[in-house]
Amino acid sequence: MKLTGSRVYWVSTAVAVAFMLYGLFFYVSQQNLLKNITIAKLASARVHADEQAQAETARLRGHAASLSSTIAKITASQLENSQAFNVLKDGMASTLGPFMDYPEISAIEITDKDNRPYVSMWKSGGGIAFRVGYAIPPAFREKYRFVVRSPSVSGGQVQGYVAVYVDDQAISEQTTKMKDSLRTDAQTEIATLRDHFRRSLVTQLIVLLFGIVFAFFSSQAIARSYRIIDAHRRELRAFNLQLEHKVRERTDALQAAVCENQQINDELRASQKELLLSIDALRSKDEDLRHLAFHDTLTGLPNRALLIDRMEQSIAVAIRQTERRAIMFIDLDRFKSINDSLGHDAGDALLRKSAARLLSTLRATDTAARIGGDEFVVLLNDVDTPDSYASIAQNLIDVLSLPLEVMGRTVQVSASIGIACFPDDANTAVELMKHADLAMYEAKSAGGETYRFFEPAMTGALMQKLQLESELRHAIDHNELQLYYQPKISLDSNELSGVEALVRWRHPVRGIVSPMDFIPLAEATGLIVRLGDWVLEEACRQSAKWRARGLGRIKIAVNISARQMQQGDLVERICELTRQYGVPPSDLEVELTESVVMANLQESARIFTSLRQIGTVIAMDDFGTGYSSLANLRRLPIDVLKIDRSFVTNADRDGNDAEIIKTIIALAQTLKLAVVAEGVETEAQAAFLKGCGCTTAQGYLYSKPQPAARFERWLLQSASGAVSQVAASAQGCEPEPRSGLRAG
Repeated sequence: MKLTGSRVYWVSTAVAVAFMLYGLFFYVSQQNLLKNITIAKLASARVHADEQAQAETARLRGHAASLSSTIAKITASQLENSQAFNVLKDGMASTLGPFMDYPEISAIEITDKDNRPYVSMWKSGGGIAFRVGYAIPPAFREKYRFVVRSPSVSGGQVQGYVAVYVDDQAISEQTTKMKDSLRTDAQTEIATLRDHFRRSLVTQLIVLLFGIVFAFFSSQAIARSYRIIDAHRRELRAFNLQLEHKVRERTDALQAAVCENQQINDELRASQKELLLSIDALRSKDEDLRHLAFHDTLTGLPNRALLIDRMEQSIAVAIRQTERRAIMFIDLDRFKSINDSLGHDAGDALLRKSAARLLSTLRATDTAARIGGDEFVVLLNDVDTPDSYASIAQNLIDVLSLPLEVMGRTVQVSASIGIACFPDDANTAVELMKHADLAMYEAKSAGGETYRFFEPAMTGALMQKLQLESELRHAIDHNELQLYYQPKISLDSNELSGVEALVRWRHPVRGIVSPMDFIPLAEATGLIVRLGDWVLEEACRQSAKWRARGLGRIKIAVNISARQMQQGDLVERICELTRQYGVPPSDLEVELTESVVMANLQESARIFTSLRQIGTVIAMDDFGTGYSSLANLRRLPIDVLKIDRSFVTNADRDGNDAEIIKTIIALAQTLKLAVVAEGVETEAQAAFLKGCGCTTAQGYLYSKPQPAARFERWLLQSASGAVSQVAASAQGCEPEPRSGLRAG
């Protein structure tokens, strides 16, 4: 077909239109593509910016929580010790300061476990405010509401809390800046694409000729855009890594500083504790030594050294002010009996309670001291007249005589008090003590439970007593003692049923020394144990001698003291002596007073049981003068009750004594015990006792105590029917003091 101009024109026009339409279509498609790319880029940039902002916000808040925990660990030991915290509060500022460099941290607050503020630090006016003992201002709390709070734990205990206030506004601004940066990058990229599109628009219009070139340049432009984005991503990642590295380096440095600070704190705390312990130990040791040097370890009262010092000071004041002073020397009556029968623990408890009663009775200006054993001394200041001393002494006796509960038992002691006055009786502390001691012995000699003022004549009496003690020791060692024997007669058959051995002292100068003089002295000095052992051995020796002479078996009653009971070897000693002299233990009768037996009922029952097993007869002496009961008697394995002479003397004339004797005999018959009446001196008394059912009598009606040789003659006379004659001759004799191992 031949082309014509018009055809060419139309073809050209058509081709041109086609090319124009194609170009228009291509332009429109490119515009749509550019628009879609722009929308996609913006959406991708927005999503990426949001993700980056959320991640950054979470990372910063987690970092704030990590810093809060780190600070809590740093300050835990300082919160544990408020004193150490106050000392190191300046160091606390330097410790917390580096944490304030982080832009997301606006404040740090440290409180104790009760939420009381210790340290507060916050950003204010371009600087950092630091306060000790103050909380963060309320306005600041309202502004920054996001708080990370961590407990500060030391030794397993919460010592306090650390609160880190996070700056949400700073995080938001940082996030906004990041979003704007990413949006700007995206817009820059889009502008670059548009610029490339405009520059390549001509090329696009002649795409028919240069389509490949246009596609090539377009792909290059797109690739370049993506490379730019990747470059930005790599730069951002490198920045994040660098930031994390710096944070890690700063954290490691802070951790090292915390460890060093903790080590220094531990060393300081250990040194402080060691120093305090050393000081406390030295102070305690010094106080203990001083207390031990001047106080009694049992009662806590001043001892002799401190008492003498206070007495000398008091005397010096009395001399300057022309005043009077008094010393009271106190000895507890019957303490030795309780201590021997109940044991030393009971004795110690009794002394402690007696000391407490002394302190509660005296004035604050007076001094009470224990100088040994059961002896106390009281220093009285500012008392005017001897009548006042007497009133105080009587008050002390009344208080000390009240019953006491000791180790589950009710016991009762009394007190003997000697009084010496300054300046009447002596001018020195030592002389006053000596004279008060003499007066106390005088009170004790008067029967106890009373007081005596010192008199010059007492000095001679003390020397006599010391001399008597020395001579008694000599008498025991050199056999100056002698046993007298008083028969016990059966009221039914009027025959001898036994004898009681009573010790006598034949002094080479003094003659016969009364048992009332040397028995209490032996008990006070402890010689009673040796004396009692001598009596027991001499009785066994005499029993064997009588058997050898053909006088038959004569039961000998021997008195046993509380000290011998306390020794714990009484049964073994009796077995040893009876074997040594060939005497049956049944030929011995052991007598103990009612008060000694009842003082330690369980121990007495144990010893009595052992004595019964070897055949020894057991008698309770002076029955009716103590505090035994029917229940106690039933528990004791005894054989004989001895009625005290105080009831027998007036029994035939006094209705009360008669009723007491009848009651005792009825009690003995109920318990199947034999009864011995002591101190029978008249036929009327013997007849009354026999009528009441008493089986045995002992007294001057039949015979006074007499030496062994004289008793043998009496025994021979009584065997020939002359007991009544001997009794008649004995009635005209003066009563002689009787004693086994007791005064009476």
